[in-house]
Amino acid sequence: MSFVDNSTHQPYQKTSNNYKNVVAEFELTSRDCNISLYSEVSTMSAEMKEQALYYAAMMTIVCATHIYACIRMARIVVNNEIQGFRTSIMSLGFLIGWDMFLCIYHLEEALTSNVKFAFKAKFSYTNKDYFQYFIVPTFAYFLLVSVFETRLILLVWKATYYGQYRVL
Repeated sequence: MSFVDNSTHQPYQKTSNNYKNVVAEFELTSRDCNISLYSEVSTMSAEMKEQALYYAAMMTIVCATHIYACIRMARIVVNNEIQGFRTSIMSLGFLIGWDMFLCIYHLEEALTSNVKFAFKAKFSYTNKDYFQYFIVPTFAYFLLVSVFETRLILLVWKATYYGQYRVL
């Protein structure tokens, strides 16, 4: 993570309380999965619908990355049951719970029509205007939980406990 002055493209040095030209850069790199994420956050204001669109796109990309990681983990567990034995079922259960919460949260945001959004903008819109933006991450998280994470936790359970219940 680093802070850059957008006007000079140099590292930010605080000389006054003017934060309008500051850009925060985030970079996350994984050597194991060959995934690299880069994000830039600035204080420039966008319209409300653009903010909702950017948020939905970011959450959908994060969910797609999570789906890819679940597929990779499932392949590893299928090919090597020892890896499934080493994987924590509690951690997978926590991730499933968290992703179900995100799915329900985005669904609630898509369906709620009486709540007003009032960011620091001149206009406020109802959530009806954002239905198409919030339904895409809802669907992506629903697929993640119902198909991929459920399959992964079943594979890990089978690798861990199936030998105790198998009758020869």
